[in-house]
Amino acid sequence: MRYSPSAARGHSLPSSRAFHRDTITPGRRCADVVVIPGWSAQSGPHLDAQITATLSLAERLSKAYASGAHMVCVSNGATLLGAAGLLDGQQVVMHWAYIPVFLRHSPGVTLCTDQEWTQSERIWSCAAPVLATELFLKTFQGTPLESLAISTGQVLLRHPEKQQVAAQIVNDIQSRKMPAGSVERARRWLESHVSQPYDIAQLASVAATSPRTLLRHFMLSHGQTPMQYLQGLRIERARVMLETT
Repeated sequence: MRYSPSAARGHSLPSSRAFHRDTITPGRRCADVVVIPGWSAQSGPHLDAQITATLSLAERLSKAYASGAHMVCVSNGATLLGAAGLLDGQQVVMHWAYIPVFLRHSPGVTLCTDQEWTQSERIWSCAAPVLATELFLKTFQGTPLESLAISTGQVLLRHPEKQQVAAQIVNDIQSRKMPAGSVERARRWLESHVSQPYDIAQLASVAATSPRTLLRHFMLSHGQTPMQYLQGLRIERARVMLETT
């Protein structure tokens, strides 16, 4: 896969030809990023046999790396880099089922068991295919595609903190006891007239009470004045509009 400035302007990226011979022909520029997606291996010995049968790919990967390419390895794909001799002194993660085979092909590697993905110089790795999306987005950091990676990451990646906050908001709304009488009428009116100027006299008229009484009971029910409640509604509305429009 090659990155070019035209891709950042909305044009499609060229097709990946990382393993085609013409991408490593002397005198021609190699791919900027080579993705090794991993092997469909049933066991460690099965993976070992696949690597042994495709050592020609390891040689071509070595040439691509020497030409400046970045290597992105998913799951057991890093084993092929080990067979190419590219992992000496590098930090890499590996799926637990293939660690013994991986270490046989990569005796000089630093195996990280407490991380989900790693970057070591120009080599990226993740332990499982489910982490590939996050890994690919991380590789775009420091490139003209970084802003695109950040924005798409808001949708493609899980955000535990935002997930928890959203759940708390919904739970709060569903469990909130609806106050009866004038305070509830005032609150509903504010929510349906967010863009209108604040007028305590008009709000009290809607609630069928006096402004002073409304302020006192609204504070008791919501812990804030009607004006503060309206400002909170406006801020939340602005936040949603910024994120969705």
